[in-house]
Amino acid sequence: MLQGLFRNGRCAAARKLLNEMQDRGQIPSTRTYCVLLDGLCKKGHISEALSIFHTMESNGLNSHISIYNILIDGLRKNGQFDVSWDLFDKLSFKEMQPDVITYNILIHGLCVEGLLKKAEELLRKMTETGCLPDSVTYNTIVQGCIRRKKCDNAVALLEEMTKKGFSADASTFSMLLHPLYTTGQDPALLKMIQKFVPKENVDVLA
Repeated sequence: MLQGLFRNGRCAAARKLLNEMQDRGQIPSTRTYCVLLDGLCKKGHISEALSIFHTMESNGLNSHISIYNILIDGLRKNGQFDVSWDLFDKLSFKEMQPDVITYNILIHGLCVEGLLKKAEELLRKMTETGCLPDSVTYNTIVQGCIRRKKCDNAVALLEEMTKKGFSADASTFSMLLHPLYTTGQDPALLKMIQKFVPKENVDVLA
């Protein structure tokens, strides 16, 4: 019901429902709080989401990484990337381990900010801590490099992700194709792109 209310933009009704739930002796679970925080963040109510989070923190109810992921992502999407980064930094003090979703959110934020070096450093850090990057991680940072015209970095990362069994997704594939449309059918460029795109898409390049 909470999800449905937020989906329809009825934030006040969702908050009222939560209060009624608590008044009737139903204790909100981690899942309930995830739905609540996610709904508030997506509707731009960041201050309220943070207030609820701090209340949870004081009651020892914020011990799940999914809670942090929702807030870190919500803060980033609402132009508060510095605050989301501070929240990430506090995880180590709480002896909580970020997961691949946490890292993907932050790497995306760093790429949007143009902080590619820091994004690559975070990629290395997550590997060192035992959190292996996935296809989303690599595609995100490769796209960031392409947008900033850091072609050498993009190629090196494409090589790395290919060795790990990952391939360019649809968005990365489209960005790789763009130079062909702007510079023409350069055989060398075509060969390089064919090396990294999924096999099922190779025929599209011909």
